[in-house]
Amino acid sequence: MYGAAQALYLLGDFDAARTRCEAILRVSPDNINTAELHLAAIEGAEVAKDKQVKRAAVEGTIGLAAIGLGLSVLGMIASKKR
Repeated sequence: MYGAAQALYLLGDFDAARTRCEAILRVSPDNINTAELHLAAIEGAEVAKDKQVKRAAVEGTIGLAAIGLGLSVLGMIASKKR
């Protein structure tokens, strides 16, 4: 089961890896390797969430800049027609 938890962690499925580690730790709470993998899975999930939030912020900023650029071009075109 520890190998499956490691594979899930390496594949980036941090929540499933954390769940497997918790199951292992319920049976043998003294397993140091599983405890470390459990903490790493929690941290990996947090880092992935932070990256997702930053990506959303950057994409939102780029979208607003594109809208502003488009509106300014439309304004220039409209002012030349007068």
